[in-house]
Amino acid sequence: MSIFDIFKDNSKNKADNYERNNDLPAKEEVLGHSLYKRDINGLKAYLDDMPNMQRIYTEFTWAIRNDYSVEKYLIQANIMNDEEIKDIVKKGFTDIASFLNDMSEIKENPELSIDLNACIEAINLLEN
Repeated sequence: MSIFDIFKDNSKNKADNYERNNDLPAKEEVLGHSLYKRDINGLKAYLDDMPNMQRIYTEFTWAIRNDYSVEKYLIQANIMNDEEIKDIVKKGFTDIASFLNDMSEIKENPELSIDLNACIEAINLLEN
């Protein structure tokens, strides 16, 4: 099962599938910076560009759905032990949370809310 399976819907309406209904690409390079579409396609492109964050996010979503607390996951994944790693992962969770927040504006979903709230909790824990 992919981490994106929770967002799949059999509906034909793009908005129901967490996609912005426009022809913009998932990712665009502008003046040396990557700009991502603020929907499921942009999140996929972002995680494709950040394989380590994709691995962490995949493990994270599995853990929080299998009775781990956010703090327990961060500790067991050895993310809390190094300030540099904490800062990098905090930035990744901040980016992912912004995608999830924008996707929730397209369509609210209980699973999406779980992920968004867990990302926010992780960001707060990583700030300390």
